[in-house]
Amino acid sequence: MSLARPTLAVVFIAAVAGLAAVLEPNAYPSYDYAFVLASAQDVLEGRATGYEVPVYSPVPHPLTLAGALGAVPFGDGAFAIFTVLGLASLGLLCWALLRIGALLGSWPAGLLAAALVFTSPPIFELAARNPGDVGFAALIGAATAAELARPRRGAAVLVLLALAGLLRPEAWLLAGLYWLYLLPAREWPERLRLAALAAAAPVAWMAMDALLTGNPLHSVEVTRVYTEKAAATASLGEVWKALTSVSGWPLVLGALAGAALAWRDGRLTVAVPLVAGAVALLATVAPSLLGESPVLRRYLVLPAAMIAALFAFAALGWTGARNARAAWCASGLALAALAIVVLANDRERSWDSHRRDQQQRVALLDHLQPWATAPAQRAYLTAAACHPIRVPGYGYRPYLRYWLNIPARAVAFNFGSAAPKQGIVLLPTPADDYQRRMLASVGRTTRASVLAGPRFAERFRRVARTSRWELYAAPGCRRAAARAIRSS
Repeated sequence: MSLARPTLAVVFIAAVAGLAAVLEPNAYPSYDYAFVLASAQDVLEGRATGYEVPVYSPVPHPLTLAGALGAVPFGDGAFAIFTVLGLASLGLLCWALLRIGALLGSWPAGLLAAALVFTSPPIFELAARNPGDVGFAALIGAATAAELARPRRGAAVLVLLALAGLLRPEAWLLAGLYWLYLLPAREWPERLRLAALAAAAPVAWMAMDALLTGNPLHSVEVTRVYTEKAAATASLGEVWKALTSVSGWPLVLGALAGAALAWRDGRLTVAVPLVAGAVALLATVAPSLLGESPVLRRYLVLPAAMIAALFAFAALGWTGARNARAAWCASGLALAALAIVVLANDRERSWDSHRRDQQQRVALLDHLQPWATAPAQRAYLTAAACHPIRVPGYGYRPYLRYWLNIPARAVAFNFGSAAPKQGIVLLPTPADDYQRRMLASVGRTTRASVLAGPRFAERFRRVARTSRWELYAAPGCRRAAARAIRSS
């Protein structure tokens, strides 16, 4: 096999990731990935993970956890590793769309699809903060391109779907449907081997849950709990709003036109990206309409990517046709112009807003980490007598856990309604407007309620302060920290 295409793919992916890093120098993993890094740290330390104790934990994902286990030995560099993985996932998604566009119509159509996804502020933000969501879409996109290149390809496509299924369960459904599609062209021995590939992801997921928590259905049950807390049923209008916030309504309408046009011209391969996007969309939307899950934009990256591919075919697919109709050329260019006019200003505003928010988040984390891990503060925050550490909101908690390498129960993930009687409390300073991206208003309200408690005033003393944080400790905590400082 020629190495030209794989080499081109690596160069393209690296170039896209590098451009994304230049455009977003504050790319940094979000809460979920700080949580999985802290949990991987727990696994390597041989202690209970955050998935086993009653904290606000995201659902564990096998591929993300495996990446975290490999990244944790690099210490603080683990965050950089996840950042690189997120930006590389965006590069892989753009490459997959370039290939899908070229296989459906022409490389200009593929390039347009990749550009539309790269410049989508929600997708770009997810790549900078939540690598797993874009990684899932990229793997499904790669599987789609592989199938388009060689119909009924088989094992290679199922391997990519299995990897995607270690990030999101929608891939399980796609793998099952693809296996059924392969059946007529395969004999039973190969059918069984392919069935094992199709079943690999859910089996691996349940095995991970069993190893981490003792319950093979842990992820299912956690998802159900979150759904019950959300207690909301999405309307079709809300689904449309969520989808168009990721794609834009001109792209959705253009994608429908692209699918119809390809079908009319006998390009039946258009069914591959159409089915991939539709199955992922229905798997997300149907539970939302029934009130069984929220509609989150990060669930819509794959549908948005396939919408971009079909839109690009409608706009520029004629560039690969031998006898392109003048009407298709004119209408395609008009469609592309409409999308640019409608989306350009909105995307620029959203892009700037996302970048400002991300810059503020990273600045807050960059301020807290060196202060919290300095010897004086570390003596308090790592002492068992000071645990659990109480801090408003949930945003900082997994980061503190990872920076300090402390057990899951060492950080209180529920502050409770009353001021604490012992341990340690980390509070934002009174001028906490800078905290809005991480704490919203909870920092100010928590500070007021805690400091107003007479028992707290009697027992707790402020033991450390920075321009943005204050550390208050009870007597037992102060004594333990003093011993640790003397012995160090």
